[in-house]
Amino acid sequence: MGGYRAGAGGRRGADGRRGPPPGQAEPAQRGATGPFCPRRWTAVTGQNLVPLGSVAARVCRFLRDHSVRAYLVGGYVRDRLLGRESHDVDFAVEGDALALARTVADWMRGSYVPLDDERGVGRVVTRDEHGQRLFVDFAVLQGRDIIVDLSRRDFTIDAIALDINNLYRFIDPYDGRADLEAGLVRAVSEAAFRDDPLRTLRAVRLAATLNLRIEPCTEEWIRRDAGLIVTVSAERVRDELSKTLAQPGAADNLRYLDELSLLRVILPETAGMKEAGRFERSLEVVRALEDLYAILLQPPTSNLQSPTPNFQLPTS
Repeated sequence: MGGYRAGAGGRRGADGRRGPPPGQAEPAQRGATGPFCPRRWTAVTGQNLVPLGSVAARVCRFLRDHSVRAYLVGGYVRDRLLGRESHDVDFAVEGDALALARTVADWMRGSYVPLDDERGVGRVVTRDEHGQRLFVDFAVLQGRDIIVDLSRRDFTIDAIALDINNLYRFIDPYDGRADLEAGLVRAVSEAAFRDDPLRTLRAVRLAATLNLRIEPCTEEWIRRDAGLIVTVSAERVRDELSKTLAQPGAADNLRYLDELSLLRVILPETAGMKEAGRFERSLEVVRALEDLYAILLQPPTSNLQSPTPNFQLPTS
C-alpha cells in the first residue's frame, strides 16, 4: 500500500490559529499536554491500515468477538501510515493484558512471553501470512482512556491509535500524521525524556531508521535532558545505541549524537578523543568501513570483471 498523504491545509495550534502546512517545521510548544491542543477524532475515508487476512485483522476480530475494548497503537500504526511492513503489532487494552495475551497465544497456537508483569505487558510470538515471525504485544491502557494513554507516549508519530471497532477512524490527538507527512520526530510533551531518558536515544534511531528530522524544540529538550541517560540500565542503552549504529550513515548518526550532547554521556571516552584530535578521524574510519561493507554486500561480479573500490581509508 502507499504511504499516507495528508492535506495541505496545515494544522491548528493550541491557540486555534492554523500553522504552517506539512513540510515546514514548527517548533513544539512547551507544556505538559503536548505540542498541540488535542483533538479527539480525525476522520479518514477509504483507507484501512489493517489488511484483510493479516494477523492484525484476525486479532482485531477475535477481540471484537470477545467484547474486548482495545486499540491498535504505536509503531504498527506509524509504519502502516508510512507504507512500511510491520512485524510488531501493538494493542492497548482495558483489563488484564497478560491474561489476554495468554488467551490469544493459545488461540493462535503461538508462544506467550510476559514482557513486563509490573506494567501488564504480554507478547504473543506467531507467524504472519507469509510465514515470517511476528510479535503481537498487549499492554494495559495507561490512564482512564486512550487519550490519556497517548499523552504518555514518547513522540507524536507514535501517539496515533485505531479503535478496533472502527478501523477507518484515527485517534490522533497530537497531529502525528501531519508530523509524518512533514518528516518530523516531535516529542509529545516536554516531560517525555524525563519520564524515560532512553527516549533521547530512541529519537535519533527513529530519525535514522525512518529518514525523518528531529524538530528543533525536541532537539533542545534532548540536550537539556541528555545527562539523565545515566539513570537507564547499561543494557537498554547498549541495545538502543546498537540499533542506531546499525542504520545507514553510522558516522553521521554518531556525529548527531555528539551534537545532541548524548555521546559524551554514553561514551565518555569521546571527550578525550576530541582533545587529542582523534574524534574526526575515528568518524572517517567508521564511514570508510561502511563503504567497504556496502561493497561486500554487492552481488559477485563475473571472473572477467574486478570490482573497483569506491572508498579510501583515512590516512594519517
